[in-house]
Amino acid sequence: MSDTSPSSQPRVQFWHHLNAPEIRRIAGEVVTILPIGSTEQHGPHLSTGTDTILNDLLQRGLAQTPPPRGRFLILPTLAVGSSEHHVAFGGTLTIPPILYTQVLVALVRTLIAQGHKRIFLLNSHGGNQPSMTTALAELADECTRQEVLVAGASYWSLCTEEWKAEVPDLKLPRVGHACEIETSLFKVARPDIPIGPAPEGVAFLPGQRAGCSYAVSFAGMTAPGHIGYPTEASQAKGEALLNTAVRVLGEFFAEFSELPLTRDLR
Repeated sequence: MSDTSPSSQPRVQFWHHLNAPEIRRIAGEVVTILPIGSTEQHGPHLSTGTDTILNDLLQRGLAQTPPPRGRFLILPTLAVGSSEHHVAFGGTLTIPPILYTQVLVALVRTLIAQGHKRIFLLNSHGGNQPSMTTALAELADECTRQEVLVAGASYWSLCTEEWKAEVPDLKLPRVGHACEIETSLFKVARPDIPIGPAPEGVAFLPGQRAGCSYAVSFAGMTAPGHIGYPTEASQAKGEALLNTAVRVLGEFFAEFSELPLTRDLR
């Protein structure tokens, strides 16, 4: 007779691989990860599925090298995000930011209604960040009342400092768009998908700092549709970036799995 106790189960499992009773049994015990990606233009050289493909790469890495503590359930990646600012380049599917916020809120509420207590939105597309942040603000009061821990972050926001220290030959140690980092990771994620000739580098606009938002479409930032230096990309860099990201995310998720549930402290 097979051992079906919790300790015998993989610590990282995928929602699509389980049946409904299996998910119900573990809902309150796991960190439920909702990956959010996109389908959009990625410069003249990378596939339109890049953000989703890279999110899936990180998930595979976490499954192969699980966080040191905790149990995790990964939902299927949302392959369409909020990409209004890329439409002019073609190859883009998008959900308007306000509607995408509602989509994220609805999905989290569905998970809470089914007993999931720790939920994390793992983002891989910059255009999703405003909707994700707004969704978390919308959910804050009810999460406190229901004692549910819900949070989210873009993977690069968790990894950038370690990348700077551990992958020192990066020309731009910050994610742009179809840049050195994304192109390097893509070479590792899907070596079977051809990559076009890497275009010359495009710098961020003057004054365009991380953490500062502008009301500008992507066509107002770059003519060829990318930002960064894809000519500097390599598979070796991709492997180094991935190894660091999996370790950093694993440590982060291990800590997240042990955080107390949100509650009213009054």
